[in-house]
Amino acid sequence: MDRAEALAAAHAAIKSAPVSILITNGLDGYPAARPMGTLAVEEDFTVYYATGVSMDKCAQIEASAQAAVYWPNLGEGGYGWAMLKGEAELTREPAVLDRFWQEEFVRYFPGGREDPEYVIIRVTPQHLTVLVGEADSRPIALSLE
Repeated sequence: MDRAEALAAAHAAIKSAPVSILITNGLDGYPAARPMGTLAVEEDFTVYYATGVSMDKCAQIEASAQAAVYWPNLGEGGYGWAMLKGEAELTREPAVLDRFWQEEFVRYFPGGREDPEYVIIRVTPQHLTVLVGEADSRPIALSLE
């Protein structure tokens, strides 16, 4: 499988995964993993999530930007998954907040788009590993830098 095929397979795995797992460095020294609803994954694999600034994951990102995102894909036609490693950041850039605001977020952010609790996590990818095919396939690791 060449690089283009591996990138296409990763996008397919990501698109079919019902949820992603955001992994940060916990303040206690252990990895912290949690399922997240993904807002968007760009063509370059930049990932966006909405969250509340008071959540533990935000303090973890502020302390250590290193993060990973994992997409399980155990669907039809074989076995596969994708994982990226990169740098996470919290952003309140108005254009980013506007781009991802959804009216159903009001239940979490009663102040609407201007709620000070509303923040976007952006994960900028550096490395991608993807496994496609059968269970005996080998993962393919790619640099995205």
